[in-house]
Amino acid sequence: AAAADDDDECPLAPWVFVIDGSAFLWHQVRCMVATLFLVGSGREAPSLVDSLLELQQCPARPCYDMAPDAPLLLHSIGYPEARLRWTPHADESLSAVAALWRREAEAATLRSAMLLTMRSSLLSARVARPAPSDRAGGGAGGGEGGGGGGRTSLVAWGELLAEGGRSPGGEEAGAARGGKYIPVLQRPTADGVEAKAATHEAKRARREARQQAEAAAGGTRD
Repeated sequence: AAAADDDDECPLAPWVFVIDGSAFLWHQVRCMVATLFLVGSGREAPSLVDSLLELQQCPARPCYDMAPDAPLLLHSIGYPEARLRWTPHADESLSAVAALWRREAEAATLRSAMLLTMRSSLLSARVARPAPSDRAGGGAGGGEGGGGGGRTSLVAWGELLAEGGRSPGGEEAGAARGGKYIPVLQRPTADGVEAKAATHEAKRARREARQQAEAAAGGTRD
């Protein structure tokens, strides 16, 4: 894994995980990335990875948010070169696809730059910061010239958020959504493999019984 931006501290800097494998399970990569981010953020110990892979300790997946699927990308598939046969028009097709993706990348880069500029303008907007006496509840008045004696100064909104330990999204810095963070291994779990297999078998049995009943009813009408 590596940050795709020189500024590793930027909250919008993307991280890239390159994962090679001969096959992937359903949601495997999203669960792996989510777990690594929990460890990297300090909410979980590195030993969580081994615990999740231990079937006796963790027979079913605990309920935690998976990484989003939007950036999930299957970008290359390896085939033995001896089995590849290039057609006469392969170069033309590859060039067309490369040109298309370049245009899409240019448009996405421009839009990203525009959004980052808009975000920066919000963080640099000047807002009023109450004097310490006002924040402590000691002043009854408002801004400059107010009757309560409290004075306000102007400060960049981003700086004010940082002083209060908040992020631009409104959450407390480092806090879990919805209150106190619950360790992954202490959370409820989803259905295990056996439970899912039993549910699938019950559905299959009901479907076959319905089909047999419909076939018998059709034969009676005939």
